[in-house]
Amino acid sequence: MKKTLLALAVSTIAFAGSVNAAELYSSDTTSVKLSGEVDTYLKTGDLKFEGQPKDKSDPNAAIWAKTQFDVDYKISTNNTAFLSFEVEGDGDAGAKFDDVYAGFTNNTFGTFTIGEAGDSFDALEKTDITNEGIYAGTIESEDSSNAIRWQKAFGGLALSADAQTNTDSDDNVYALSGDWTITDAFSVGAGYATSGSDAYTTALSASAQFGDLYLAASASQYKNFGGDFEFTGETEKTFNVDITEGNTYGIAAAYQMNETRFYGSYALVDDDTDVKFNAYTVGIDHSIIDNVLVFVEYTGVTGDDTTGNDTTGNLYMLGAYLTF
Repeated sequence: MKKTLLALAVSTIAFAGSVNAAELYSSDTTSVKLSGEVDTYLKTGDLKFEGQPKDKSDPNAAIWAKTQFDVDYKISTNNTAFLSFEVEGDGDAGAKFDDVYAGFTNNTFGTFTIGEAGDSFDALEKTDITNEGIYAGTIESEDSSNAIRWQKAFGGLALSADAQTNTDSDDNVYALSGDWTITDAFSVGAGYATSGSDAYTTALSASAQFGDLYLAASASQYKNFGGDFEFTGETEKTFNVDITEGNTYGIAAAYQMNETRFYGSYALVDDDTDVKFNAYTVGIDHSIIDNVLVFVEYTGVTGDDTTGNDTTGNLYMLGAYLTF
C-alpha cells in the first residue's frame, strides 16, 4: 500500500470560537446563524541548523479572518438536519471555503456528518491548550479529504467513528474513539485508527481539573501513520522531517486567575528512524471582554533529523482574537 501521510500542523491558526452567534433568520423549522473571527499577530522567530548560522526574522504582522454560517432544519421533535461552512482568508491569497459539512441528528441514533467533519481523535487532544503553539500529543487520523462521521453520547461516554475517504491511491482512514467524563473534574479518552493492513495509530489521553488548575497528558503509538513535521520559525528556512513509526507524548497545564490564564505544554515525537522532536510552549492570555482575547506566547523546538543533525528554533508571538 502507499504510506498514509498525515501532516502535523505546528504553526497554524487556532480557532477561538465565537461566544454568541447572530441569528439572521428564524422560523418554526429553520434557523440561520452568523459568527466570525479576526485574528491578528505580531511575531518573530529564528531557526538554526547544526553547523550553520542562525536564521532570524524581523518582527512581522499577520492577520486572518473567517465568517461562519450555521443552518439548522427542524424536521421533527427527534430529527434535525444541519449544515455549516466558513469563508476565510489572510488578505493575500483571497478568500476560500473551509470546514464545509452537512449532517443529520436523531435523538436516539446520534449525529451523522459528511464533509470536513473533523476526526474521532478530536476528543483526545486534551493537551492542545495553547493559542498558537505546537500540538503533537497524538498522531491524528484526520487528513485533507472529506469524511463520514458518527457521534453519540451515552451519559458521560462520548463515542465517535469516522471514515476519511480518498479518491487517489492513498488508503482510506478509519478511526474510532471514546471519551469518558468520569466526573466533572476528570476524563479519559482512547482511540484507534487504521489505514490498510500495515498502518495504524493508537492513542490515550487524560485530563483533570482541580479548581482553577487544569492538567492533561496524552500519548500515541503509530506505524506507517506519520507525516511531515515542519517548523518554520517565521524565517525563510524550514525544519522538516518525515515520521513513519514511533511514539508521541504530550503534557499540558494551565492555571486560571480571574480573566487571565497561564499555560504551558510539552510534546515529544520519538520516531524509530532516529528522528527526535521536542516542542514546548508557554504563554499568558487575558479575556478583555467575552469576545476579545489577547495573548503573548513563546514556542521553542529542538530536534534531530534523519542524518543526526541538531536543529533549534524559537517563535515569539503577540496576538489577539476578536470574535462575534
